[in-house]
Amino acid sequence: MKPVPPYLMVKFGEEVWHDEPYDQSPADFFDRDEPKKQALAILHSPETRRAIWLFGERRSGKTSMLKLLIDKFKEQEGYLAIEVPWQSIHSSDDFYKEYLHQLDNALDPKSILPVNPGLSFWDALRERQEKIGQRMLVVGIDEIDSIIIEKVDENSRGEILGCVLRLVTQEPNIKVILTSVRSSSEIEHFKASPLVSKSQPINIPYFSTKDIENLIRSLAINISEVEIEQIRNLSGGWPYYAKSILVHLLQFPETEPQRLGYARIKAVKDISQQTCGHLYDHHWDKNERRALWLLANKEQIKLEEFNQLDAPLRTALRELTERGYVIEENGQYRFRVVLIADWFKSWSRRDIEEDKLEIPLLLKKLINSWAIEPGEQVIKITKEDLRHRGF
Repeated sequence: MKPVPPYLMVKFGEEVWHDEPYDQSPADFFDRDEPKKQALAILHSPETRRAIWLFGERRSGKTSMLKLLIDKFKEQEGYLAIEVPWQSIHSSDDFYKEYLHQLDNALDPKSILPVNPGLSFWDALRERQEKIGQRMLVVGIDEIDSIIIEKVDENSRGEILGCVLRLVTQEPNIKVILTSVRSSSEIEHFKASPLVSKSQPINIPYFSTKDIENLIRSLAINISEVEIEQIRNLSGGWPYYAKSILVHLLQFPETEPQRLGYARIKAVKDISQQTCGHLYDHHWDKNERRALWLLANKEQIKLEEFNQLDAPLRTALRELTERGYVIEENGQYRFRVVLIADWFKSWSRRDIEEDKLEIPLLLKKLINSWAIEPGEQVIKITKEDLRHRGF
C-alpha cells in the first residue's frame, strides 16, 4: 500500500519526513529553541567561546542540529560554513584532506586548489586565507567521539585533537561545532584535553510531552488522541522513535483497528537494523545491558527489588535514567522507550546475551511481582493477523 502524505524522503540513508532545508522543517526541531538560541549566540559573538559541543544519545538529533546551524550560516553574509564528515576519516591525513576539500568546495567548487604535498595543513590554510577574507568560518565536525575513539590510531588521535584545539584557540575568525554521544567531560579521551574547557556543552535531550505531541500532530493526519498518547509512551519522547512508528502507522487506513499494533511491530524491525544493535554493542556498558535485560523481563523494577541489586546495577539504572532510556517514578524503574523494550524481547540474540550476562540467575534473586495495572490497554495481535498483513 502506498503511504499517505506526507511522503517520506531519504536523508542520511534513513527514512525521514522532510527534504527541505533544515530551517524550513520546524517539525524536526520542536523543543529545540533553547539549544538553537544558545548555539547561535555563541557562534555569532566574537567575544564568547570559540566552540560548542552538541551532545546527546544516538538518534537524538545532534547531526540534524549541526546541519541546521551549518545551513543557517551558509546563507548569512559575513560567514562561510563547512561540515567535515566523519565517515571518510581514518587518520589525521584524512582529516586534513577532508577539511581542505570541504573548505575549497565552499569557497569555489569550480576552482579547487590542487593538494600540495609540500605544504603543511596550516600553510595550506594560509594559502586560502585571501579567498576567505574577513568572513567568519564556521566548521562543523560530526561525531568527533567516533573519529577519536573508533576510527584512528593513537598518533592520529593526538594530532586531530591538537588540530581542533589550535583551530579553537589560535586561528582567527573560526568557530567550531562538535557533536558526540556523551559530553566532552564524560569521555575518557577528552577529559585531559584543554578543548573541554574551551567548548560550551549543549545537551540535545528527548522532547517534552507537549512537544512530542506537537511533532506527531504536525506530521500525521487523521490520527486519534489515543494513538498520539500511545506513540508518546512507546517513543518515550524521542522524536526518532516516534517517527519510526508514524512511518508505518500512516500506511494503514483509520478504519484498521490494529494499525498501531502493526506499526509498532514494523518499527521494532526498523530500529533493530538501524539503531538498537549499535546501541547495545557500542553505547551501553555491561552493567547497563544487565539492567536493561532485567527490565525487559520484569517490565519494572520495584523499590524493594532495586535495593536487592548490586551497586553496579543500581548505578547503571540511575545512569540510564539520566540518559533518557529508563524512567524512575517513586523508586520504581521501567523503560522510557517502550519500543526498545519490544526490541529486547524480540532480539534473535536474546538467549545468548541473557546467558552471557547471567540474567536468569539475577531474576531468581528478585521478587517477580509485576502485573498489568488496572485499566492498562494491551494490544493483542494474533498470528493470523500477522500472517494476513505479510509479517
